[in-house]
Amino acid sequence: LVVRKQGRGTFVAEPKVRRKSDTVYSFTSEISAMGMTPSSTLIDFEVMEPTPDIVKVLELSNPQTPVYRFTRIRNVNEEPLILETSFYPQYIYPKLTRELLQTHSFYSLLYEVGIVPFSAVDSYEAVVMGRQEAEMLGCRPGSCAFSAQRRTRTETGLVYEFTQSLIRADRVKLDVFLHKDGVSFARSVDK
Repeated sequence: LVVRKQGRGTFVAEPKVRRKSDTVYSFTSEISAMGMTPSSTLIDFEVMEPTPDIVKVLELSNPQTPVYRFTRIRNVNEEPLILETSFYPQYIYPKLTRELLQTHSFYSLLYEVGIVPFSAVDSYEAVVMGRQEAEMLGCRPGSCAFSAQRRTRTETGLVYEFTQSLIRADRVKLDVFLHKDGVSFARSVDK
């Protein structure tokens, strides 16, 4: 396959790497399994009182429950791929700091305290990036992207994660597989 880049010429396209999504998503483990190098750039970190929408999506019984809100750029091989904003109830990992988040996978920290993903629901839609998002992801304004929302539960049904992601569509492809046992999908990332 070849790719044409306006003003630059025609190039051999990088192969897409595929991984069947049988397990609950962890950016670090998914990208590492593809033989690529994951990293994150922390843009914002705060402890906040949740908005009514966040109270609802995290199924918080107390609307004053403090919630972590952090925004990261998720990189693959040092190139930006995803702009991600995540919300977690503070009580699941009370000692989280900006420094810990910059040096550790948050999922690995959660595993240490027994918070293990059991199920998740992802919702995707195609969108066009605005100027600010496009600049953060190294794209032109108006570039296509996937807007994804994820809500993750523990085995007991506790919702502990809500993440909103903007994923570059020029580097990611989603394949949906229909089979007698249900539906699965694979996400491909350009190297």
